[in-house]
Amino acid sequence: MQTSRVIVKLLYLLLLSVFIIDCAQLDEFQKTEEPPASISHRYSPNPTSKRKKAILIADEKGTEITDLLIPFYLLSATGQIDVQIASQTGKPVSVWKGIFLQPHLSLQDLSLKPDIIILPAVFHETDPLILNFIKSNTDKQFLSICEGAKIIGESKQFSKYQITTHASSRADLEKKYPDLDWKKDLKFTKDRNLISSAGVSSAVEATLILIEQTLGAEAKNKVLKKIKYPYPEIRKNHNSEAVGFWDSLKIASKLAFDGNPKIGVEIYEGMNEFVLAAYLDSFARTFPSRIETFGPPMIRSEYGLYLYPTQTTNDYSLVFCRDVCQSYSFPEEIRFRQRSDDYPFLVTLQEVESLYGKGMRGIVKKLLDEGP
Repeated sequence: MQTSRVIVKLLYLLLLSVFIIDCAQLDEFQKTEEPPASISHRYSPNPTSKRKKAILIADEKGTEITDLLIPFYLLSATGQIDVQIASQTGKPVSVWKGIFLQPHLSLQDLSLKPDIIILPAVFHETDPLILNFIKSNTDKQFLSICEGAKIIGESKQFSKYQITTHASSRADLEKKYPDLDWKKDLKFTKDRNLISSAGVSSAVEATLILIEQTLGAEAKNKVLKKIKYPYPEIRKNHNSEAVGFWDSLKIASKLAFDGNPKIGVEIYEGMNEFVLAAYLDSFARTFPSRIETFGPPMIRSEYGLYLYPTQTTNDYSLVFCRDVCQSYSFPEEIRFRQRSDDYPFLVTLQEVESLYGKGMRGIVKKLLDEGP
C-alpha cells in the first residue's frame, strides 16, 4: 500500500513538472504574495541630470527577479545612466521569488521621459497601464527580457521585429504572437529599437549589448570586469534547450523524495543586486517548498533599492548567509556562506551541484536558459 501511494505521488508530481515554465514557475511552487501594507519608503528626488534615463517596468502583483534586478544592476554599474523602477501605482512590488521591492515611480507619473524602457516577465502582461505606457513611448529604446516578450506581443507595436525569449516558452509565444519574427539559439536579438533576451540569465548578455550600444565599449568593459564575466566575448550563439520529459521525471523524483526543503536567503545593507537575484532565482528552480528572504525589516541595496524580506518562518532546511549566519541560531549543518568571488550564476550553479548533484544542476541551467 505504501509503495502504491509513492508511485501515485510520483506520477502526480511528474504530471505537474511537465508543465514547468521558463521565467516564472508553476503557482504550485511559487505563490505570489502581497507586500505588507505597512512597508513603504520614498526615494529622494534625483536632481536634474543630463544622463540618459532608463525605466524598468514592474508589476505590483509579480515581477521576475532576475529580469528586473540584472538590468537594474548592470545599467547602474555604468555610473552613466539614471535607472529607476516604475510600477502601476508606485506601491511595493512582489518580486518572484522571495522578496518585496519599493519602486521609484508610478507609471501614471506624467513626468516620466525615459530614453530606455526595460520589460521583464510580469504577472499581468495585458495590464492597460503598462501597455499604454509602451504605446506612448514607441520611439524609445526597448529591452525585452525573457517573457517580457509577452508585453511586446500584447502591445502590437513591433510587427515583424526579430525577438527571442526563453527556450521553454518560445513555441507557445510564436503561436500566440505570429506577427513577431521569432528567433532561437540566440542569447539576444537586435532589431531597430528593440533588443530582446532569451531566458532569465540571458538578461546579462542583452543588457551588456544595450550598454555597448548606448555608452560604448569602454563602459561595457568596465561592467564586464565588475561582474567577473567568465567568457572572452559577450555570448550570442546559444543552445536553446527546453526542459524535457526526463528532466521533468528528475524534478518529480526530487519533489517526491527530498522532503520539500525550505530555503532562506539573508539580505543585508548594501547587498549586491546581482548576487541576490542569482541565489533566489537559481535555488527557487530546485523546487523547494518555500524560498524566502530574512534579515532587517528593510535594507538599501548596493545601488540604493529599498528591499523588504518575506520571512514567515525560521524553520529552514537550508540557509545562505553573509558570514555564515553568525548572527543567527541556525544549525551549523544547514548554513552556507553567500559567495561573491566569481560570476554569480557560476557560483550558484556550482552550489546547486554540490547540494543536489549534476542532474539538478543541468535542470536549473536549462530553467535559467543559461546555455552550455
